[in-house]
Amino acid sequence: MGKVLDLGRKILQGRTRKYTVNIDCTDLKEGCHGQFTFHYPSLMERLQMGVRRSQLLDGIPENSVDLVTMNIAIMLSTLDVVIDQAPDWFNAANLDSDDILILKRVFEEYVDWQNSFRGGDRADDNQEDS
Repeated sequence: MGKVLDLGRKILQGRTRKYTVNIDCTDLKEGCHGQFTFHYPSLMERLQMGVRRSQLLDGIPENSVDLVTMNIAIMLSTLDVVIDQAPDWFNAANLDSDDILILKRVFEEYVDWQNSFRGGDRADDNQEDS
């Protein structure tokens, strides 16, 4: 029954696809929990994500950086664009390098929701489903 309700909510969202969820990271760091609202990116926003990723990498070719660095750049550039609302504690400038698991948890919540749509999305490659 839960899957049917989720599907109904997605249909009702139409072109303004948004997703609000409570994410609890208190097992990783005290006080890290709260409500996040994501939206499905437009074509232009996807372009912004790529530009932001390039800025984070300081123009270094993506195949010249290690996997951890690339993953951080992908997560930050994506979340910078698609998060409409987040708790005050969730700010990239305030996250320590040890907080990568928090960043990953929030990113995975978004990716799981985004992939629930027809064709999904592969944030780790440059191919699109039509």
